[in-house]
Amino acid sequence: MLLGELATGNTFAERYLVIEELGRGGMGRVYRVLDKKLDVEIALKLLKPEIASDQRTIERFKNELKLARMISHSHVCRMFDLSEAQGNHFITMEYVPGEDLKNTIQRLGPLSIGKVLSIAKQICEGLAVAHRLDIIHRDLKPQNIMIDQKGNVRIMDFGISRSLKARGITADGIMIGTPEYISPEQAEGNKVDPRSDIYSLGAILFEMVTGRVPFEGDTTLSIVLKQKLEPPPDPRRLNPQVPKEISQVILKCLEKQRERRYANAEALYSELEKIEKALFPEEPGRAKRKEEKTAARKSYQKFMIPGIISLAALMVVGGFFLIKSVREGKAGAGEEKKPAVASEQIPKEKTELAQRAPQEKKDLTLPAPSEKTESDQQASLKKVDSGSQPPQKSLTTTPPSGSIEISTLPEGAGIYLNNAYKGKAPLTSELSPGTYKIQLKKSPEYKELTDSFTVKAGEKASKQYTLVPVYILEIRTVPEGADVFIDGVLKGKAPLKIELSRNVGNLEIKKGEEWLSHSESFDLKPGINSIQRFLQQIPKSIKYNLSLKTNPAEARISIDNGPFVLSPVNKQVGPGVYNIKIEKEGFRAIQESVKVEADLDKTFELTKLQPAKIRFNVQPFADVYINDRLIGEVPPVNTQEVPEGKYTIKFVSSRLNKTVNVEVEVKSGDGKEIRVNMVTGESKIIEMQKVP
Repeated sequence: MLLGELATGNTFAERYLVIEELGRGGMGRVYRVLDKKLDVEIALKLLKPEIASDQRTIERFKNELKLARMISHSHVCRMFDLSEAQGNHFITMEYVPGEDLKNTIQRLGPLSIGKVLSIAKQICEGLAVAHRLDIIHRDLKPQNIMIDQKGNVRIMDFGISRSLKARGITADGIMIGTPEYISPEQAEGNKVDPRSDIYSLGAILFEMVTGRVPFEGDTTLSIVLKQKLEPPPDPRRLNPQVPKEISQVILKCLEKQRERRYANAEALYSELEKIEKALFPEEPGRAKRKEEKTAARKSYQKFMIPGIISLAALMVVGGFFLIKSVREGKAGAGEEKKPAVASEQIPKEKTELAQRAPQEKKDLTLPAPSEKTESDQQASLKKVDSGSQPPQKSLTTTPPSGSIEISTLPEGAGIYLNNAYKGKAPLTSELSPGTYKIQLKKSPEYKELTDSFTVKAGEKASKQYTLVPVYILEIRTVPEGADVFIDGVLKGKAPLKIELSRNVGNLEIKKGEEWLSHSESFDLKPGINSIQRFLQQIPKSIKYNLSLKTNPAEARISIDNGPFVLSPVNKQVGPGVYNIKIEKEGFRAIQESVKVEADLDKTFELTKLQPAKIRFNVQPFADVYINDRLIGEVPPVNTQEVPEGKYTIKFVSSRLNKTVNVEVEVKSGDGKEIRVNMVTGESKIIEMQKVP
């Protein structure tokens, strides 16, 4: 085993079974491991040898780990211990299954505003707890924010944070942090406070709504200088869909002077909460009805529970007097009955209830005289005298119920449990233990959502759902029959009604050479969006020369899905927008729209495709196939050059009788590494450095 690296499938420190490598960063590599002693999965961060060899650094980590362990919150990843084994220093911490926020943004692009608000508020909650303990994160970034499979956020790596009360652990004048998210005061090596984390969170918010960081550069120094000197761009310039209120919050977080930022995480949380309520308003009066319902339930419990206990006691007293009267027989006319207990010992109300009990609760008394003969009654009395008890109903214990708290973004979705309507979200309901099917419905503007969950006795569960909006575009043209293109793809002829997966895009309408084509961008609202466009006929006298060239020449060119011809191309066309497709073997294909309003002469520069590289890292041995073609055994084969495209990679281990399939797509000049554990069947694709 090399210093600073662990092998999948091996046991480290005689305790931790290495399952997979989760990632690597400036401090070292992080692995998912099984703690065989506790039989639980945890995360293990193996520090780089150059870091671990510095005794002052290790001492700092030990002290700051003590501080980090003080933070106990559902949105902060728990830190466990700093240890040493086999020449390696390592930190153990809670394992959070899911993905970090950076991967989420790279996978989805700009996030929805509802998701942004949910994530940001959870980060604020975690930071607020740490800041109240005078602990600053100092390296807050999307890579340090994990999102589990239920959408819950955990802040990672408080291990390099610093207590404001500590002295001599992390000296001022030393820059700790990631350039893209570092605050100006950190960049200068100055003292930090909670507002430094607010700045980093502002950069994260910027990236969540735009898909990119506020400051980019070729070197660390250039990025740091921008953090110190340049004002951040308005997020709405990069994503017009960002609400103005969100943009203002981000820019306030990114103020250069910390005094102009939010004072603390609580203040930022309060602002986000206010914006969320404005963007996703609650149903009028719902909060008040919820409070009244809760108060009524508490009042019911307060008075009913003692009442039930009193009623049970009175029933016992009533039974005692009933049996006593039966044993003594009926009193004759004018004969005075002596009570078994002095009358002043029994309240008047209980005495009256006991006298009524034989008529009201016949199932707890002996049969009425009309139902049995006198001999039967004497036999029953004999049983009572001998000490036997009258028959009683068996009491069954109801198993304890559980409860579920259901919320949706946006709120107000109708909730159906096992096809029965229960109310609108947010909703809290007590349920019997078991598995339930849930359906969420909120008007035609959102897709119906179905799921299932399990309720356990005595436990309270929480489920939060984000509803997916439905975007429907209804298009009419005058005259009808025009071709409708969405983002360059033909969708049909108008009139047309289509459902789209996203709310923004480009619309093109074309109807032969006699009509002017129409192009526009659109931004849809959830639900049905109807538009009607009037096409203009082209005067026959108007014609322009369209000249298209390529470098290198002799590329195949198609105009408006017409036949391909070799470049250069010259054609007489009317005014309008034309789709151009260009293909040449060994070069990247081009698809572009050009607008013709006069004679147009345009040259397209073609980009030569470079081979991509795929590296294979397999434990243990396996045969490797690319698109069903055997390339050899790995190891020793570890890198293959392939053209740009999509590939199916198959790893076959005859010894383990196991096959693992991996789908991978590579672009020109890409480098990707595929890591496979044949024992567990797990695989992972990692970006390599760009091929030169």
